[in-house]
Amino acid sequence: NAYAGGGFAAGGLTVKYSNFTGNTAFTASDSGSAYYALGGGLFAFGGFIQNTTFDYNAADAGGGVYLRAGTSPATFSNSTISSNHAALLGGAMFSAGDIELHNCTIAFNLSGPRGGGGVLMTGANAELVSTIVANNSPSGTDGAADFDGGGVVVSGSNNLVKISGVAMPGDTITEDPQLLPLAWNGGETRTHAIPATSPAHDAGLNPDGYDFDQRGHGYPRVDDTDPDIGAYELNPDIIFVDGFGGA
Repeated sequence: NAYAGGGFAAGGLTVKYSNFTGNTAFTASDSGSAYYALGGGLFAFGGFIQNTTFDYNAADAGGGVYLRAGTSPATFSNSTISSNHAALLGGAMFSAGDIELHNCTIAFNLSGPRGGGGVLMTGANAELVSTIVANNSPSGTDGAADFDGGGVVVSGSNNLVKISGVAMPGDTITEDPQLLPLAWNGGETRTHAIPATSPAHDAGLNPDGYDFDQRGHGYPRVDDTDPDIGAYELNPDIIFVDGFGGA
């Protein structure tokens, strides 16, 4: 087996304001043989990931992130997982342990015929709060396009999950979030902006009490009366944060 194209962490992992981009985990064996490549961007046993983007990573399973069960849930906050590819399953993330996803955007990830283009889990619990999981593909034999897992219990609120194979909290939105392409919208990491017409706009929470969205200083986590769902907060009044005309 091959573990981790980008980073490997057996425990005690903390990642902030970082990019895992264009990494690949691969083996000399054919995909689907006795050996697999796991975790294109990151292979970890839990950890805390904040204000970080995983994009264009690839592996057989867990194209962006592959998680084994740790002593505590793996927490992703104010982060984006986009455009990763798994040859078999779990395009964005495969997790065998508990996870917490707060103010995250997980979109446009791709898996192979076994499905689970977004998040695929096994025998674990997930807490989703103010998180977008949408526009991933395909649905397959092991997982629905955006979120799925065997024996998985999902808790939380104020999420947008388009296609799920497990029961989601009752207030979950299933509409198209109208995400714009992954781009440098400010800050040190790329994000998916949303327009004012998105159902994610003003429909979220700020469970961790952050002052800023994924982009960091100068980009408030809450604009208007309520925060947006996902890692990006729409604020049409922001033109420049640094440089000429800066505010």
